[in-house]
Amino acid sequence: MAKNTSYSNARTSSKDLNLFGIRFTKFVVYSLIILFPIVIGTGIFYMKLYNQYRITIENIVLLIIYIALTSGLVYGIHKKINKKNLFYFILFTGFILRLIWALITNSFPVSDFKAMFDAANSLLEGDTSPFKGLGYFARFPHMTTYALFLSQIIRFLGDKTLFVVKMLNVLLSTSSIIFVYLICNSIFKDYKRTLLGAFFMAILPSSILYVPVYCTENVAIPFYLASIYCFILVVNNKKNSLYLLLSGLLLSVGHLFRMVAYIVIIAYLMYILIYCNEKIKVKLRNMAFVLLPFVMLFIIFSNILLSSNITDRNLWNGSEPNITSAVRGSNIESGGSWNPEDAEFIANLLEDRAALEKASKERIINRYITEPPLDLARFFIKKFGSQWCNGDNSGAYWAQIDIPKNEIKLDIASNGILWYQLVYAILLLLIIKGLFNKNEYLDNRIINLFYIILCGYGVTFLIFESQARYSFIINFVFAILPLTAIASDKAQSNK
Repeated sequence: MAKNTSYSNARTSSKDLNLFGIRFTKFVVYSLIILFPIVIGTGIFYMKLYNQYRITIENIVLLIIYIALTSGLVYGIHKKINKKNLFYFILFTGFILRLIWALITNSFPVSDFKAMFDAANSLLEGDTSPFKGLGYFARFPHMTTYALFLSQIIRFLGDKTLFVVKMLNVLLSTSSIIFVYLICNSIFKDYKRTLLGAFFMAILPSSILYVPVYCTENVAIPFYLASIYCFILVVNNKKNSLYLLLSGLLLSVGHLFRMVAYIVIIAYLMYILIYCNEKIKVKLRNMAFVLLPFVMLFIIFSNILLSSNITDRNLWNGSEPNITSAVRGSNIESGGSWNPEDAEFIANLLEDRAALEKASKERIINRYITEPPLDLARFFIKKFGSQWCNGDNSGAYWAQIDIPKNEIKLDIASNGILWYQLVYAILLLLIIKGLFNKNEYLDNRIINLFYIILCGYGVTFLIFESQARYSFIINFVFAILPLTAIASDKAQSNK
């Protein structure tokens, strides 16, 4: 298939950007320059508040391992060791770290994860009530696909299901390292930063800590990354525009497992409109190429579930309206997270959808207009900082929750906090430094796709219910964006 000739290369002079493109880019970058110090400051505040600076055996051992791995990689890069060999070393390292954590953590489903596991068992017994009416997954249909996924594993593997899912998580999380390597190779096109990007993903604490957790993101993230890679191939003029169809399709699969890919698809459309130098007809065609397969697969899959009598509503239209998440997100006292006050309010009106939607709008508006502006600003600042301050390393908590203390072999949730917060802080500082590098975000414009994605999720979590683990779905940006602070190595290595 012939390569696409309508796209210019993503690395071009800033002169190729129109005035709106330059101003939009600077607005996004300057916003992040303001917001990231809030994240770091919030992290430091909570570390001090809960005395999480304790020097423990776990912290010491993990930091020594990370220093040794980093030193080995830096030495290998300095010596210009064969690129593929170094990448295999990184991939193997990432795999081993994930495998060890999965094997030593005797985790089991809790909270929503347990609800999905129970629903999967019910489905095998012919009981579809959790997916209908006011059942849990009828109210929150975004978890339906993963419950179906679990049901098929239970069908064939029975008691071995939890172990198999953990091993699948190891492989899926390891595959994310491969996709980040490919993405970085496409964006930066140099020996050093491509390897460092893969390395950051390999040692990224959140990517490791969630492996024993039975959450939807473990399946979704590789599809998100594969979609982004296909999109970048087209933008970089390496593949025909038809690859945008594949990008949209892959993203839709990821969306079925973790239904927050709307932000990514919007980022694609914005990128095509703002950063691609084509006629409007070409832009509209390519926007359709990426959007249509995303929407069509979602609709087709939803209708298959309806016709199979598994669900009684479309996946995008739960029996609990989406606005209730914004209700929880507007609760000042709870910091915009789940709270019993709003849970009771929603439960009392759940059987009358129209009344619930109307009352929810009134509740949200009333909260925002009656709150003093300064207190409201503090609320949003605190909410933003709390959402992003720990890099979603709460995977350690979800992996260890309810495990008897005497069965915990490596207590990262209590004794490894300094390790993962330090690693996250270093990555954040690199990202902040990169925000001052105009050569990256103006000339190497594909970087802006990740800034847009990050800002999109940031705004979403400000409006809707906030939980630390929600940001895990885009943990890969914290492996890619730090590279903007690192000088390019144009020396060509063996590939």
